Amino acid sequence: MVIDMTDDEKINLKELLKTSVVEVTFWKVNGEKRTLNCTLQPSFLPESVVKEETRKESDTSIAVWSVDDDGWRSFRWESIVSFGIKN
Repeated sequence: MVIDMTDDEKINLKELLKTSVVEVTFWKVNGEKRTLNCTLQPSFLPESVVKEETRKESDTSIAVWSVDDDGWRSFRWESIVSFGIKN
């Protein structure tokens, strides 16, 4: 079952990602369930990204930094099963 996220919930998740490592569980396009430890904290991002201007955000998905894979990953808003701050 996925979360039907409101715009406010999307904003809240984005704010959490800017200050914390967040564990997000979602369904991949291929039907596989994935749990991703991710963030948008500048201290985790590559230096070149922190200095760049931001691009237009997608309405359907979000790009995040995977702290486990040390790289960019994305997921669709409509595929999120759960999320919470990683301890």
